[in-house]
Amino acid sequence: MNTTSTINQYFGAKNAPPIRSIFDLIEVSRKGLSKKAVATMARHLGLAHTDLFTILHISARTWQRYTDEKLLPQDVTEKALQLANLYKRGKRCSEIPKNLTAG
Repeated sequence: MNTTSTINQYFGAKNAPPIRSIFDLIEVSRKGLSKKAVATMARHLGLAHTDLFTILHISARTWQRYTDEKLLPQDVTEKALQLANLYKRGKRCSEIPKNLTAG
């Protein structure tokens, strides 16, 4: 599974524009992800809202003010994309067969 398909899976197909290439990823990071897309990612990753707010550097009150369709600021979107990428890497590392990692 490549980076873009994993990221699409985390944010939900209906919640974020499809990311097919690095250029789409850059475009999304500039325009912003919707609150609903980031909330879907948090649910998918099993993150509590309080943890998500800490990671994204956003207050609970600010989050509550946003509608589901509201595009989040660029800095919050970038952190959400970085978080999705981090989880993708962790998942990939955990799938490495043990006989390949034994020294």
